[in-house]
Amino acid sequence: MKARRVFIPVLVILLLSLPFSLAQSPRRPKGGKIREEVREKIQLLKMWKMTDYLDLDEETSLKVFQIVKKYDDLEHKARSNNMNLISTLKKELAKDKVDTNITNELMKKIKTNFLNEKSITIERFSELSKYLTPEQQAKYLVFEFEFHMEIARLTQQALGGGGPRGKRLNDNKDNNGPPFDQ
Repeated sequence: MKARRVFIPVLVILLLSLPFSLAQSPRRPKGGKIREEVREKIQLLKMWKMTDYLDLDEETSLKVFQIVKKYDDLEHKARSNNMNLISTLKKELAKDKVDTNITNELMKKIKTNFLNEKSITIERFSELSKYLTPEQQAKYLVFEFEFHMEIARLTQQALGGGGPRGKRLNDNKDNNGPPFDQ
């Protein structure tokens, strides 16, 4: 298959550079440049693995990748927005006198954003169904779940955590958030 021959060199380069990019980045990089570089490498890896797992031809893989990238970007923006809103909510809750109006407004925005994320997911699957067989759609669901779990595991390892529920979740020294026990 032509798509596999194209992606094998990309995979080799990606696999050789990904651990170094993750390991060299600080725990929470302030600059978005490192994070975006890693995100792009992960997207390349995702495309290659998806092509292989779904057994896509070159033409279909290009169409599917455009759709996946489009909705990955939309979900990333919505998730980032929610993280910012939740951070603001956390600061508001840490105040001596919590402003109910601000809290209610933030909660309203967060709920709207969560609904937006779900609608993005529904639109993604609707659009993908135009190019994938029912079996490929089912495989895509499995692939997405397993790929995200693997990336989370690799990221935690590179950052020195102990897995999906590693040090970052349990590190609650400032006591400003809920504790997470293993």
